[in-house]
Amino acid sequence: MNNNNKDNQSKGNLGIGIVIGIVFCIIEIGILISLPTVSSYLVWILLLVYLGLIIYFFKSGKKFTGIGMLIIFGFALFLTAACFGLFLSN
Repeated sequence: MNNNNKDNQSKGNLGIGIVIGIVFCIIEIGILISLPTVSSYLVWILLLVYLGLIIYFFKSGKKFTGIGMLIIFGFALFLTAACFGLFLSN
């Protein structure tokens, strides 16, 4: 029973992945507020770096951390695409 708990710990933590994702979203909002002229490029670059981190966690065996980050990445990508759609439609 104790060995199974060690195996789960080595696969990462879902909560930590979600917290990392939220931190990236806060950084993204900070970039949008502080640099409005170049923010669209920086937001997409930040999302690509975030996707790279997700891939890194999956490759390094931290599966649950990667899943937590992937959940927040889905929300961030959806909201970014929706905002760009609203701005481009006007």
